[in-house]
Amino acid sequence: MNKLMLGAFALVLLSACGQKPAQEAPAEEAIVLSSGLDLQYMDTSVKPGDDFFRYMNGKWLDETEIPPDKSNYGGFHVLIDGAAKNVRTIIEESANGDFAQGTDEQKVGDLYKSYLDMDTRNARGIDPLQPEFDHIDAITSYDDLVVYFARASRFGISVPLDLEQLVDWNDPTQYSMIITQGGLGLPDREYYLLDDERSTVIREKYADHLEKIFTLSGQSNAEAAAATIIALETRLAEKNMTKEQSRQRAENYASVAREDLGDVMPTLNWDAYFAEFGGAFVTDLYGNAFSGRVDPSDPFNSLAERYLSFFMRSASWGKSELYKKRIEKYHVDGIVFHSNRCCRCFSAEQPEIGQILREELRLPSMTFEADMVDPRVFDDAQVKARIETFIEMLESRKYPK
Repeated sequence: MNKLMLGAFALVLLSACGQKPAQEAPAEEAIVLSSGLDLQYMDTSVKPGDDFFRYMNGKWLDETEIPPDKSNYGGFHVLIDGAAKNVRTIIEESANGDFAQGTDEQKVGDLYKSYLDMDTRNARGIDPLQPEFDHIDAITSYDDLVVYFARASRFGISVPLDLEQLVDWNDPTQYSMIITQGGLGLPDREYYLLDDERSTVIREKYADHLEKIFTLSGQSNAEAAAATIIALETRLAEKNMTKEQSRQRAENYASVAREDLGDVMPTLNWDAYFAEFGGAFVTDLYGNAFSGRVDPSDPFNSLAERYLSFFMRSASWGKSELYKKRIEKYHVDGIVFHSNRCCRCFSAEQPEIGQILREELRLPSMTFEADMVDPRVFDDAQVKARIETFIEMLESRKYPK
């Protein structure tokens, strides 16, 4: 502080004693503001009231050629292509560099080089796929098939029943498990059902492709196997919605509670499906203190009874018993506690509950601290380290060496 004041005083003194008048400070350069729009591709010869799209994009439409591998092209495609180019640069630099064992670069580089090592891949043949073939060969019932559908979905294999977690179509504030149609090898149902020449040629080439795959896998009846696949997928296609129908989100949206799925598809073993898929449907234990029925003839007593029976009002041993029942029911592999500093009455017992579960069930757990109103409580690096340790515990428990 003193040094700054002394320097300022000396500057004033020199300015006062000098013979030349002090020069004025140069004016700051004006900041040019941008609209965020790329004006170079506008066609201002078009009146915006006549064709606003042409007015904004006319020069782009006239000068830009659609790449031969795309059916349309626009700003988002430019971003996607640029991102793909950057990702490829990162991958190739990882593959060609000398990085320490265990680093992200070493892992990415080794994976990429193994993918390009066609000699090794061809020498191994279909051996790496044999465990998956064993799972398929073990299917002897509809329940087994349902379990395999769930397993296949986890590995990104398209099956007639596709399940994924997405933002709810009607409520962007929450996630939902979305079930959609799938299981087709060709892009959509029309490829199987149209009788025009192009569709017929595509189906013939698809059949040739399937036959070649079966031949390479050592199947003796490759042609018949390919015909079976085509027939099965055609039956699925006949039941599928058209792509126009599938875009009608409002009409297709049907929210079904987990316990009511049996009413929709009673012959499908949903418990077995979700047990394999890994989906857990957990009741909200925090925010439903006042939910439930209240007796209108005695609202205060019934509300008090409801509140006192709420999960948070239970002792730690009572909470532990409820946890154990759900852990057993859903085959839980581990548990994550959110220690909420705004709610110590709930968070204070978590260490004791976690200890009970570790001692009685040998169930790994982790705790991260956060706060509903103060983001400073949350530590990204600390949580990441705890998650990595937690994942290692889960893997060592599920896949012991």
